[in-house]
Amino acid sequence: MSAHRFGQSSTPRTAPTLLLRRVPGFGVAAKGGSQITANQAAGNAARDALVLEYPGSQIEATFVTTAGVRRLDVLTSEGVGLESKVGRTSLSAATRSQIAKDALLLRSGGVTGIEWVFVRSEVAGKIGSMDPLANALDTAGIPWRLVP
Repeated sequence: MSAHRFGQSSTPRTAPTLLLRRVPGFGVAAKGGSQITANQAAGNAARDALVLEYPGSQIEATFVTTAGVRRLDVLTSEGVGLESKVGRTSLSAATRSQIAKDALLLRSGGVTGIEWVFVRSEVAGKIGSMDPLANALDTAGIPWRLVP
């Protein structure tokens, strides 16, 4: 598995652990809460940490592509779309669709770049893309990185 960042080689890269701040309830369901609620909270916390890393960013920027609607977690002021994933992520129909739409956005100039950011799950302790997802991102020319 190799991580890619704009303008860098395929050498794995990890971001500083200071990127994510602890948020109460991050990755843990509140009493009476569901796993879905916990997952949403973890995803929102990861997205919010990216917004802090890129001041002036827009949260949940929506684009219409020929393959359908694509909502990016974060759009930086420089026009780079960021997709955050918490925990171990596989190549599913949904992630395949996101990659296809991201490639369309890149080719059409709808964004200046795309980057996927994988964040460690506080619940499972896992992080990153499974090899088929990493290969699909690499093939599409979409850089990605790990945030421990």
